[in-house]
Amino acid sequence: MKKSTFLILSIVALALLAVGYGMIGASVTTTTTGSTVTATSNASPIALALVGIGGLVSLVTWILGLVKTVQLKRWGWFVAVLLLGTIGTLIYGIAGSEQPRA
Repeated sequence: MKKSTFLILSIVALALLAVGYGMIGASVTTTTTGSTVTATSNASPIALALVGIGGLVSLVTWILGLVKTVQLKRWGWFVAVLLLGTIGTLIYGIAGSEQPRA
């Protein structure tokens, strides 16, 4: 898999998650009764689907990023992708190496 694929998949995953969570956040309603504040969410199924699909794309990209960095024996990139998740694969897609370690 090419670096550009990691970059595109990471951007797609983050965009889906951002839009989905934004829709969920916009649907939160708060009501105040005396000293009690109640928050309710009427999240649409579309927002939940976007979050679910974004999470799935993020997970697949993360796993493929780990596999690719192990194949290339790029242990620094492996640790970055492992710890940073989708952000790590995004950074790898931008600045990572496609050449195996000598």
